[in-house]
Amino acid sequence: MRDKIEATKKAKVETAILPASTFYLAEAYHQKYSLRGSGEIMKEFRAIYPSDEAFMNSTAAARVNGYRGGFGSFEDVQEAVNNIGLSAQTRDGLLAAIRKQGERYGTSAFCTRKR
Repeated sequence: MRDKIEATKKAKVETAILPASTFYLAEAYHQKYSLRGSGEIMKEFRAIYPSDEAFMNSTAAARVNGYRGGFGSFEDVQEAVNNIGLSAQTRDGLLAAIRKQGERYGTSAFCTRKR
């Protein structure tokens, strides 16, 4: 990536690139940021995963958080939300919110960002 940036910018990248060392998880209240801003969806996830640890470790919550953040195709979202235990009302609200988000950014068939 450094070489690509240097070629594009035609300038040397001065930031040192070092091997990763110890990794620390962020505090629980920093996990699943995009999902936490979705009140009704978050209520259901809290009912499914009542502890911070269970919520943090949930792959379903991670997946929906990514979709709410604009990653993945709308087709992926539709398939995923049918299998994670959300109520029909919350599932439909989530899909509507993601579709609206895509339309706002001119991408009605897909989420706003690619994987």
